[in-house]
Amino acid sequence: MSEFKFRHYPELDGFRGLAVLMVVVGHLLFFSLGFDSQMASLGVLLFFVLSGFLITGVLLNEKDARGRISLASFYLRRVLRLAPALLIFLAAVSALMYCGAIVDVHWYEVGAGLFYVANIVGHSLPLGHLWSLSLEEQFYAMWPWFVARMPARRLLFTAAAIASAVAIARMIAIWNGWFAYNLGIVYRRPWFRIDSIMIGSWLSVAISDAIWRARLTWIVTAISPAIVWMVLMAWTVAMRTIFPTAFLTVQTVLCVIVLGRLILSPTPTLSLIFGNPILRHLGRISYGLYLWQQLFVDNPNAHWGALQRFPINVIVALAIAELSYWLVEARFLNWKESFSARSPDKPRAPIADKQF
Repeated sequence: MSEFKFRHYPELDGFRGLAVLMVVVGHLLFFSLGFDSQMASLGVLLFFVLSGFLITGVLLNEKDARGRISLASFYLRRVLRLAPALLIFLAAVSALMYCGAIVDVHWYEVGAGLFYVANIVGHSLPLGHLWSLSLEEQFYAMWPWFVARMPARRLLFTAAAIASAVAIARMIAIWNGWFAYNLGIVYRRPWFRIDSIMIGSWLSVAISDAIWRARLTWIVTAISPAIVWMVLMAWTVAMRTIFPTAFLTVQTVLCVIVLGRLILSPTPTLSLIFGNPILRHLGRISYGLYLWQQLFVDNPNAHWGALQRFPINVIVALAIAELSYWLVEARFLNWKESFSARSPDKPRAPIADKQF
C-alpha cells in the first residue's frame, strides 16, 4: 500500500450539494409538470456512490492509523450523525399524522423509517424517500466488518464481487420480469441496490493502492469530464424505458467515473464548479434538506396550499434544513468528533469528510 491518505475534499461538499439539488429539481419537475426526468433518482445514486467512497475512506484511515477499527466507535458516530435529525423529522410527521394533516401514511411506516427498513416495508410518499437512508444503514451494518477484518487486496476483490453479483442479479430479475419494476422492488430492495454504494467503496479501496490508483487515474483522465457528464445526463433522462435491464448498472458505472475524475484528476473547471460556495453549502445542509423536501415538494396528497407551490415549497424546505443543520446536526457533528478513534500512542485517525 502507498502512503495515500484520505482527506477532506472541499469539492465533495459541492458534489453532495449537486446530488441534493438534483433530488429537489427532479421532484419539482415530476410534481409540478408531471415530467419524470429521473433526475431525483440520479441525485440519490450520486449520494450512494459518494457515501460508499467516504465511509470506506474513514474506515481505512482508522485502520491505517491505529492498526484496527473500533466498530463500536464507528457505529456511535453514525448514530450521532444521522439519528437526531431523523428523529425530529419522524416526530414532526407523527404530529402531522395525529392532527390529520398527513392521511396517507400508516403508523407502521414511521417504525419502518425509524428502524431503517423503509426500503422493504412501506410505500407512502411522505416517507417514501427514507428507503435510501435504510439502504445506507444496511450497508453500514455489513461493510465495516469486512473492512475491519480483511487485508486490502481481498477487500478490493470482495467489494467488486458484491457489486457485480448484485448488479447481475438485478439485471436477470428485470430481464425475466420476475418483479414489477415500477413497484420499486428492483429499485429499492437491498439485494438489488447495494451495488450503488459498494461501487463507491470499491473506488475507495482501489485508490488506496498505488497500482490501482495509477490505472484508474489513467482511465478517468482519458475521458473528458464534459462528455461523461453529458452521457450520464442523457442516459438518465432517456434510457430507462429503452434499456431497462442495464439502465441502473450503466448509470452506476457512469457515476463512479465522474466521482473518480473529481478525486483523481480534477480539472480547473471541475474544481470551480464543485467548489462553488452555493453548491458546497447545499452539500452541508443536504441531509436535512433531503429529509424535509419530501413533505413540501413531493407530497401531493397533503393539499397544504401555498406551502406546496413553487417557490414557497423550496424556500420552506431550505429554511427547515438550515435550522436542522445549525440547531441540531452541527451540535452532534462536533460531539461526534470527540468519539473519533484514537489510541494513547497514535494520533486520531484523519477523517475523509467531516459531514460523515
